[in-house]
Amino acid sequence: MSIINYNYLGRRYLGGGLEASGNRYFDFEETYELARVEDLPSFLAFLSPVGRLVHRFPPFRIQSSRVLRISEPKPDGKVILAINVHCATEGRGDFLEYDLNGNPVTENTPPWLCRARNVRMTSVGETEHATRVWPVDSERPAPFMNTAGVTLQADISRGLSQLSFSYCLQSASPNFAWQYPFKTNRDPICLLGLNFPARGVLIQSLSVQPGIDRNPDTGVRWRYVRIDIQFLIDPDGFNKDYRNVGTSVRTIGGLMRLWNWNRGTMFGSYNSYLESGYDDGEEVNEPLYLDNSGMFVSPFDENGHQRETWLRGCVYEPADFSPLWLPEVY
Repeated sequence: MSIINYNYLGRRYLGGGLEASGNRYFDFEETYELARVEDLPSFLAFLSPVGRLVHRFPPFRIQSSRVLRISEPKPDGKVILAINVHCATEGRGDFLEYDLNGNPVTENTPPWLCRARNVRMTSVGETEHATRVWPVDSERPAPFMNTAGVTLQADISRGLSQLSFSYCLQSASPNFAWQYPFKTNRDPICLLGLNFPARGVLIQSLSVQPGIDRNPDTGVRWRYVRIDIQFLIDPDGFNKDYRNVGTSVRTIGGLMRLWNWNRGTMFGSYNSYLESGYDDGEEVNEPLYLDNSGMFVSPFDENGHQRETWLRGCVYEPADFSPLWLPEVY
């Protein structure tokens, strides 16, 4: 690639203000003289890249840049460009921005040493089936059943959180974009100073985008990878208790439908019913709790209530998040 010949003519501040979020912003205009108008597309490719630090007290970063004016080419082919640059702070509440090693960020800090940006945490609701209830006279939950011991049906909304941010790595596999979504953390992790147990967060979306910064001579300054990621956080974790219920049991001959007999007091397979000698048997239509072997129903107490059995686990695949090099500090 040929070198672009240009002269920097100066900077003029256009003004600024305070956004509703509390972030400060300002605009300035920079003027350049290009030796050839044909160099304009290449010149814009490396000029004022978004995200570059332009002022440290407080740290302002470029949000956008665009051409305001282009003069008519002179007889010698030169043109004058006026570039508008929009900058803003990011609301960290500090007059210095530090890199991942704790050093102040400067214009020469590579993108992969900068801390996470575009950090956002919001509350979201999830609808699920109720499994427990807090009686008015107790602070301890009880099974969500009626007084006869039959499970009640109701949908409830439960509060979860979403955490999203962007960060840069020196290199990363593009396969991350399809390998990690809707997987949960296999091991405890720390995200931006927040500690989560194993299976405590779920990756909802992840994108991988190559980035490049150029020097004024059009040479490559930095090559890096930008990752945009969003997590779903469940305060109770993604290990859940699932009711161990069914209308069939395992037998030596395979899966068989549950029957009950002796005025509804005995349960088992159809073969067990035939061997019992009773003649009042019928198929079980309502799911019952099974024991841990799956071959018998869970026992009943003196009030006719079944002992509940549950299967605990995660329906999302646990994965090793360490290859993502997720930022631990904010």
